[in-house]
Amino acid sequence: MRRVVSEEKLEGLASAASTINNQSRCGSGSTVSDLSAARQLPTHVEWPAVDCDVVAASKRHLLTFDLDPTTLPTDVLCHLALEMFVSAGLPTGLAEDRVRRFILAVRASMLDNPYHNFYHVFDVMQTTNALATSTGTMARLDAWERFALLSAALCHDMGHPGVTSQFLSKATGDSTHGGYKNLIFRDALLEKHHALRALAVMAEGDIGILGGLSSDQYYHFRSSVSRIILATDITRHKEYILHLQEFAASRAEDPAVEMDKQLAMELMVKCADVSNVIKPAAVARRWALRVTDEFFLQGDAELAMGMEVSPMCDRLATSRVAVQVGFIDHLAA
Repeated sequence: MRRVVSEEKLEGLASAASTINNQSRCGSGSTVSDLSAARQLPTHVEWPAVDCDVVAASKRHLLTFDLDPTTLPTDVLCHLALEMFVSAGLPTGLAEDRVRRFILAVRASMLDNPYHNFYHVFDVMQTTNALATSTGTMARLDAWERFALLSAALCHDMGHPGVTSQFLSKATGDSTHGGYKNLIFRDALLEKHHALRALAVMAEGDIGILGGLSSDQYYHFRSSVSRIILATDITRHKEYILHLQEFAASRAEDPAVEMDKQLAMELMVKCADVSNVIKPAAVARRWALRVTDEFFLQGDAELAMGMEVSPMCDRLATSRVAVQVGFIDHLAA
């Protein structure tokens, strides 16, 4: 049965499409103050008090692939995110209080979507942490690179509206009437939105993570975080498969060769973003239900707005199992 989409929900989606597309027209010319003003996140939020025993028990799973964040309160997840940043080694001069405020700002930016929510971005951060540690990537990075990796993972879907880039382009008009074709960010629309918002939050006065960096350090960090987030654009999947094949060929000739650090960081987050299917069966099933719920809600909205329903988004014609099988066969396998 299709769900009736409320007028409030439709107005919210239209507003999200307009905001993201307007940012795309501004592109990299948007100032930090412009982006910060648009986000309207709450300020002066207290760091949450939690049950220390719950946090301690969960810490044991931070380097594994069996943690299910959806079973934990988001307050606990904030503490676990801080633990990962601290365990990785905070850059010299970066105060822990600023990192706490950064984590809370990311949580506040995430919408109550079935899938693209704070649970998901935490899951990608935690899986990235486990992957980067187990592969030896984390040990190759300096403190700011480790912070870039983990913060990009946490922010990779920052402010996600719960619909695809294709939906956003259709919701703001077709290509002949001022729509997607006229955007500066014609590809990776959402990923560029996430990167812009992440960097804006990092630069906020009460967070100020980037304030102590030199000009060269700042641009290097900004480039690294942006490139990691943009790597999660699913349309670039084949590009990264080619990178892996080229590295495998190089390693076959010289077993001592190491992967470029930036590429390795991009791959860590990219792999973590599609890692649900490698988790324990019960965990993978819960994520599968969440992502298909979000697809179906988009299809309901498209139908209500008189738009063509996107593939995999029609709850009456799409099998949840088929969605997962296709995802495994074409992306995760």
